[in-house]
Amino acid sequence: DLDMGGSSNWTPIGGLYPMDRDNTERVIVAYFNGTLDGQGHRITNLFCDRYAEKGYAYSQGVGLIGHMGDLYDGEAAPETAPAVRNLSVSGSIYGRRMVGGIVGRTGSIPTGIYLENCANHASVKNTDSKGVGGICGSAWGAGTIRGCYNTGTISTTYTCPAGGILGTNEGMDVYNCYNAGRIDTNGAQNGRGIG
Repeated sequence: DLDMGGSSNWTPIGGLYPMDRDNTERVIVAYFNGTLDGQGHRITNLFCDRYAEKGYAYSQGVGLIGHMGDLYDGEAAPETAPAVRNLSVSGSIYGRRMVGGIVGRTGSIPTGIYLENCANHASVKNTDSKGVGGICGSAWGAGTIRGCYNTGTISTTYTCPAGGILGTNEGMDVYNCYNAGRIDTNGAQNGRGIG
């Protein structure tokens, strides 16, 4: 198990966000296309604040994994589909757009993406469009979310899809998942995602 201490600002694995909230001249743009297998372990007291005052284009794809399942120009797709499995997260995660407890954004890699046996207990919050969710904020391609659940509070200050499992969905299949966390869509009746 990993206790992250709750004070050092987590750098998501992949995503598009500033290293320093007030300095948007240093912005990371990265994708994760490997496998993270937590083997049943917990990540506790994670603190992740990648909000950028400059605008949504400087704070998107934020979570334990920020952005997975896209390719750099000229990069070949991996033989094995990117995956995150067998872990849980607690703490707090905050960004502008495409924010999730486990993954902020998934892309449209040809192999698809797999999120399996994951749990989110963290509070997850966004302020802009494109989705916020306990397991995944915004899914833009094919893949599977299986055996996952959320107990964390999911909230948005924008009219966007928010869900315990998934905010925006453009192709992911969801199986055997449930939500027991509070979903706050800031009063927007049309801002409901999956679970």
